[in-house]
Amino acid sequence: MKTANNDINNQAIDARSIFMTHKSDFLLSKDELADLSGFKLKSKQIEWLRKTNIPFYIAGNGHPKVTYAAIHGQKNSTVKPAWQPNVLKKR
Repeated sequence: MKTANNDINNQAIDARSIFMTHKSDFLLSKDELADLSGFKLKSKQIEWLRKTNIPFYIAGNGHPKVTYAAIHGQKNSTVKPAWQPNVLKKR
């Protein structure tokens, strides 16, 4: 019985470490964003990101989050164009 619990705990730890690896590979760190924008204040970083048209989102703590794909010019395949009725579409 003890072995089964240990296996479950090890799997949970492995899953968290995998997530953290992918998370750090996906988003710029706070230091990287400060280096890129030249600002440490989140309000200034957001202002700079808007001026430079770099896609970002604001996390729950108010800090901007930028993906590496946004910096390297790769298109984000998960973003779909907004729905538009046929009447408004250009022909």
